[in-house]
Amino acid sequence: MVKIATFLSAAAVFAVSLAQNNANGQGQNQGKRQNNNNNANGQDNAGKNGANNNNAQASAVQQQGADGTSLNANAVQTGSFFDGSASLGADAGQALSLTDKANFINFCSGKTLTNGLQITTGSCNGIVMGDIPAKNQMVSTVILNPQDGQTIEAGKDFNITVQVANLAAGSFTNAVATYYAAPQTLKGGVIVGHTHVTVQDLGGSLNPKQPLDATQFAFFKGINDAGNGQGTLQAEVTGGLPEGNFRVCTLTSASNHQPVVMPVAQRGAQDDCTRFTVKGAGGAVNEAANNGAKGQAAAQSAQDAVNAGPGALTTGAAAAANTAAAAAGNSANNAAAAGNNTSSTNNNNASSSSSSSSSSSRGRNSSRGNSNSSSNNSSSSNNNSSSSAKTNALHGTRFAGHGRVGHRCGRVGEPTSKLGIFMFSARKSFRELHGVVVTAGLMQRTVKVRVGGQAWNGKLKKFFDDPKTFLVHDPNDSLRTGDVVAITPGYRRSKQKRHVVKHIIAPSGTPIEARPPVPTEEERWAADTARKAAKDERRAGKQHNSAVPRPTRDSNSGEIVSNSDVD
Repeated sequence: MVKIATFLSAAAVFAVSLAQNNANGQGQNQGKRQNNNNNANGQDNAGKNGANNNNAQASAVQQQGADGTSLNANAVQTGSFFDGSASLGADAGQALSLTDKANFINFCSGKTLTNGLQITTGSCNGIVMGDIPAKNQMVSTVILNPQDGQTIEAGKDFNITVQVANLAAGSFTNAVATYYAAPQTLKGGVIVGHTHVTVQDLGGSLNPKQPLDATQFAFFKGINDAGNGQGTLQAEVTGGLPEGNFRVCTLTSASNHQPVVMPVAQRGAQDDCTRFTVKGAGGAVNEAANNGAKGQAAAQSAQDAVNAGPGALTTGAAAAANTAAAAAGNSANNAAAAGNNTSSTNNNNASSSSSSSSSSSRGRNSSRGNSNSSSNNSSSSNNNSSSSAKTNALHGTRFAGHGRVGHRCGRVGEPTSKLGIFMFSARKSFRELHGVVVTAGLMQRTVKVRVGGQAWNGKLKKFFDDPKTFLVHDPNDSLRTGDVVAITPGYRRSKQKRHVVKHIIAPSGTPIEARPPVPTEEERWAADTARKAAKDERRAGKQHNSAVPRPTRDSNSGEIVSNSDVD
């Protein structure tokens, strides 16, 4: 069911960065000081801060159009409602199209997600195709060098030169971390992206009878510059090629390396190929081949990113991010403490009794600021110890922040003064929460899942981060730390454990296929039914045993007799 974006999800509206959270915390401390000391100026500042936050939130809403986990009504593509069998152009022998009434937004649910990574074992990518150009602005390519049938000297440098029409070239994202991770876009009506050139060995003939192995290439290069600005692009084959017959082809892509998408089926190809011969003594495997030094290094880099998980930072970047976060938190706490000291000074001038109270309050606030600083530094240290787990948890919490809203049914907040609307829980999330696994393997068949969310502060009229941690039943030990998962209420296993894992949204590290499977709802139901049946059978056996007459001992003779022999 498509969720109309009339009521915005509080999670998306109030999703803020770490520094903003600390700033909100500062505002909260100011609010407390204002209430205790009746400081009118402080109240005015808090109101202004609240207005600024609401304006920023409204701006974020305008940019997104709705919360990030909802499908806007004006984005629904009704063409996906039909399989094509009764539509215009239907013909015998055509395959039936898959159908969906929500743009296939959950098509990849429960599957291994691409997540910006080059997963060699296969994955599912849920990112939309994006902007498609007009028919008169489709991509077209011709290879200028080497020409078809040309002979090149072995082991000698040469250039591969191509001419591309209708491509805003030079846009080349990080292929290791953002592969297929964003839609195709247009600039001036043409696709924004780049092209690649790939050379393959044809064997003993320029016209082989069998398709070539796509995993094998003699040279590969992504051209990440804009060339001469007129569509001419070039890649240098340093070291040349060994003797043989070769084919060179272009692979034109959008910024995130996906093949360019065209507007019509009947068209010319967007890429080009030529065949050429390399002759002469010398020449070795090119370092940019699949078995060359650069080719193997690129493949290993892509695999390292897969092993680390989506969004993993380099060691230096992770350390810098943690240091910046800790510094931002400490600055906010120090600013809050300074504000408290100023308020205390004003109250000291007003009366000595207020001075005494303010001094006590200042001491508490200073202690609170130091505590928060220590907490931030501790978090930074822990994050530095494992950048991969930290990054996975960060992304999981970000994603889980939308799921926490649906934990309760009905209204979860008050109307905001700026937006003038009510925040309602996401209906689809009521029976399902999204979170990140923070502890796995320490408890038998049990993991801890952190679910992000927001809590309304009625006094300050703001939302603040309010993450919750749940003990979740994992019967097959399928989860790993850093996994982003969907959990749902299940049969209670204990006083604390009330949820079970429903499916893995984004695995961390080990692929889903290499783990014990997550039980389906039917399997969980069958297991619980069998468990209850066994329990009932044991209870019935105990009742039967208690109903059987027990033998007694005769008080006169001392002999054991059955109850039936006793009068």
